[in-house]
Amino acid sequence: MEVGSVAIVGSGAVGQMLAYFLRTLGGASVLCYGRQGVTKLSRTIELRGQRYAFITDLEGPPPRLWLFAVKAYDLKAALHQWLPFIPQESPIVLLGNGYLEPELAEIRRRFPDHKLRKGVVNRGARFTEDVALEISPKGEVIWGEFSQSASPWEKALLSR
Repeated sequence: MEVGSVAIVGSGAVGQMLAYFLRTLGGASVLCYGRQGVTKLSRTIELRGQRYAFITDLEGPPPRLWLFAVKAYDLKAALHQWLPFIPQESPIVLLGNGYLEPELAEIRRRFPDHKLRKGVVNRGARFTEDVALEISPKGEVIWGEFSQSASPWEKALLSR
């Protein structure tokens, strides 16, 4: 399935887990953004007792989807940093924990034309002592609707 390019803001365990699943879809250019811009990640993944290697991209086509996988306390700063560069028609999914509405009220006023969807990740990921990323074999990524349903390729991505 051709999904184009997807941006992940936040390169921690959850962001890297999402990047790995995107790469396994095939055809996706995965761009991981940190505070300084796009970061190339090379990581060993451990899933269901097997180890896999993956690498993210340093460049690609403009992202069709933006996933924010930053810590809740970094979300407001990350949105202020990246929303000015994200086209208004691009879906943006905020995969944060906690009650986000107080933080989002000001963001929605400043960027009223951006479509922000809230979501949650209930699949665990952690870094092991040998610097691999261990991913829980169960769980999912869920997001709510804003003004439209997720497209078929978005559903394929987040059901893996």
